Amino acid sequence: MDWRDRVIDLMQKKGIKTRVDLGNRAGISGGSLNMALNGTHELKLTTMEKLATALGTTTRWLLYGDEMVEARQVPYLETGKEVLQFMTAEICPEPCRYIQIVHDLNITNRAFAWRSRNNDMEPVFEVGDVLIIDLCKQDNIQINRPTYVMVAEGRGRLDNQNVLRHEDNIVFYIRKLTDSAGRLHFEPVDKRYPVIPHKPLKGNENDEPFSFITGIVIQRITTYMYEHDH
Repeated sequence: MDWRDRVIDLMQKKGIKTRVDLGNRAGISGGSLNMALNGTHELKLTTMEKLATALGTTTRWLLYGDEMVEARQVPYLETGKEVLQFMTAEICPEPCRYIQIVHDLNITNRAFAWRSRNNDMEPVFEVGDVLIIDLCKQDNIQINRPTYVMVAEGRGRLDNQNVLRHEDNIVFYIRKLTDSAGRLHFEPVDKRYPVIPHKPLKGNENDEPFSFITGIVIQRITTYMYEHDH
């Protein structure tokens, strides 16, 4: 059961007959709410808070239900080089700032915080939002509903330890993962920006163009506090 199921269940218990009625109570567009409940649109955290209030519950319960959750700290990374070092060698910058998050126990990989720098994903992610990225394998990603990932794009090579070099030539984007005719693509929400094809790094060839999934966006934070530097 995910948050959509919990919303529908609460609607029935509270006698809210239509999604339009719920949208009116929450001050949310009925169309946006309908698309979100159908899995074709993601709600902002602030919108989720309005929805929770209208249903007489909390955002945390909508997101996680009665499942156990844990508080944890994740490093805040600012550059592509820091992301690559964290991916390949679990190295955090010195000093490193940390952000406290609450999430379910299903995060089995390493997570980190990253600030959204481009406006090509508005209105899903706005410039300045802090996004929590969970490093994960592509096989663990489900693309049957909107999934937003961090994409690494550039040119580079692998050394004998499979460590990516040419770090300065790599750019990171937040994109929506899509599958078209069995081929993965990374799409922006704003259609003025280009679609990035999926091009995994191959072998040890020098200057091989690539674009691959770095991790999946699991949380969006609009208000947050930095923890102490470590």
